[in-house]
Amino acid sequence: MKALGEFINTASTLQPVLSAIIISVVVGIVLTMPLSSAALCSMIGITGLAGGAATIGCCCQMVGFAIQSYRDNKISGVVSVGIGTSMLQFSNCLKNPIIWIPTILSSAILGPIGACLFGIVNDTPILCGMGTCGLTGLFGAYDAMVISSTPFKVILILLLICVILPAILSFIFDLILRKFNLIKDKDLLPFPTTPFAPKRSKNSAKQTSESAAYLSVCEELAYCRAVQSLPLRMIFIRTVFSRGTTATTS
Repeated sequence: MKALGEFINTASTLQPVLSAIIISVVVGIVLTMPLSSAALCSMIGITGLAGGAATIGCCCQMVGFAIQSYRDNKISGVVSVGIGTSMLQFSNCLKNPIIWIPTILSSAILGPIGACLFGIVNDTPILCGMGTCGLTGLFGAYDAMVISSTPFKVILILLLICVILPAILSFIFDLILRKFNLIKDKDLLPFPTTPFAPKRSKNSAKQTSESAAYLSVCEELAYCRAVQSLPLRMIFIRTVFSRGTTATTS
């Protein structure tokens, strides 16, 4: 894996523009998938320009999905995705892959611009795959860039390339796709309706009880989807679904 990282770092110096596009897009996609982009970057040990492109790609995914999902999830969704994880939108990407296009295009455009023109680098491999998650990816890039530049200039560049421009580009691409009806309202809801929603009942007391149980199950499922560990996630899903089925049939 380290040899692969050395190859990527070398290729990024020989063909910086093409390498920056590929790295930015690929690492950004891995970030949104149920994989660990931070672990991937750490294993292969990418640094320098390649690390900067990876950081930009991850930021484009998180900021882009945060802006796209504002219509459906308001400010809570923006915060959850923007400084949490874009993985919350992965199930929606499987249902409608078109919603992934704005963030991928933003990564492809800003990756080479940020890394090659503005000199964004990141010398901490594990932070190259973090993006705006807790702002850790930006901190890694700041530490690498502030050595040869002023803090104010570095902060300005990072805000422009990793936050402001991804938000603007993703908003524009999303708006275009919505004009063609390729992206619709509620396509980016992070927690879709579960299959055991209570049916309407003539007994209002029973209906209220079933609705309360249903909302409780939905909240637990929402937490379950945020759990990163697959075994824990499966345990939560099994427990919650069995509880929801019992609540609606009793």
